[in-house]
Amino acid sequence: MSGGCNEYQKFWATTCLFGSLGLSITAARADDLSMGGIDGSITGSVGFRNISAGEFAFDEQTMLNRLDWQIHNAPMVKSEVIANLSKNWTLKAEFSAAFLGEGEETNRSYTYGFSDHSGPESWDGKFYSPNTKLDYFLQAGIEADRTIYESDDLQISAGPGFKYTDFQMTASGGADIYSTANFLDTTDLYPDSTKIVRYRQQIPVGFLALNAEKTLGGLTFSGGLQAGAAVRYRDTDDHFLSDRHFDDDIGFAPYLGLNAKANYDINDRTSFFAAASYETVLRTRGDTTVVDGGAGTSTDYANAAGASMQTWAVSAGVKVRF
Repeated sequence: MSGGCNEYQKFWATTCLFGSLGLSITAARADDLSMGGIDGSITGSVGFRNISAGEFAFDEQTMLNRLDWQIHNAPMVKSEVIANLSKNWTLKAEFSAAFLGEGEETNRSYTYGFSDHSGPESWDGKFYSPNTKLDYFLQAGIEADRTIYESDDLQISAGPGFKYTDFQMTASGGADIYSTANFLDTTDLYPDSTKIVRYRQQIPVGFLALNAEKTLGGLTFSGGLQAGAAVRYRDTDDHFLSDRHFDDDIGFAPYLGLNAKANYDINDRTSFFAAASYETVLRTRGDTTVVDGGAGTSTDYANAAGASMQTWAVSAGVKVRF
C-alpha cells in the first residue's frame, strides 16, 4: 500500500471503533439503550457490495490505457446512528466495511500502433485477470438534516454531509495478449500466485442530501438523493511486473448517491429493515506521477490520468430506537 494509508491511520482507527460499537449496541437489550434522554436510533446490518472502478491513461486527447475493475457481492457490515438534536434537526453518522469480494480486472492498451483509438473495443493489447480480489472497502460519513416539510405520515428533510471512501483491489495471474510485429501475435500467461497490479482509490466527498420518509401503519418507506463532488480525489496503481507506481491526483469530480429503505416495526422500539444504495463518481481527468522503481526516476504528467467509481449495495438489519 502506498504511503497515503498512514495519513488516514488515526481516522480509520476511530471509525472502525465507532462501527463496532454501533453493531454491539444494536444487539443489546432495548431497555439498556437509554442515552440520557437523547431521541434517536441505532442500526446494524449485513449485506453485499458490488464495486466497479475505472482507471485511464491519456496522451492529450488520446486514450492509451483503460483498466476496468469489478468486484462482485463482497460481504458487508454497516452501522448507523441517528440522533434527533431538536424538533427539526437530525444528525446521522454511518460506517460500513466490506472484505473478501472477488471479481476481475481488464487492462486494454491502445499503444502498439494497430489501434485507431476510436472506442473502448479498438484495443491492440489486453490483459485479463479473473483472479482479482478486494483487499478492503471502508466508508464513513456524517450528515445533518433539517425538516422542511412534515405531516402525519410524510416527512421531507434536507442538509449537508460528508463521507470518505477508501478501497483497494489486487489482480493476480491472468493472460496478456498484445501486438508486436503483427496484430495480437503474442500471448503471455501468468499463474494465480503472481501479483500483477494493485489499485486503490481514496474519495472524500461533500454533498447536499434530500430525503423523504412515508409511513403506512407499521411500514415506513424512505429514500434519499445525494449530489455533490469528490474533493482531493486520488488513486494509486502499482504494476509489479514492470516495477512502476502511478500516483494520480484527480482532484474535483462530480458525485451522485441514491438510497432506499423499507422498515417494518416489530414493537415500539425495534424494527427490521431492508435497504439498497447506489453511488457514482463520474469519470474525471487529473495529473499523474509515474515512479519507475527499476530506473529510479519519477516523472510528472499533466492531465494524463482519469478515474471513476460506481458501487451498489443491498443489506438487511435491525433498528433500535432510544
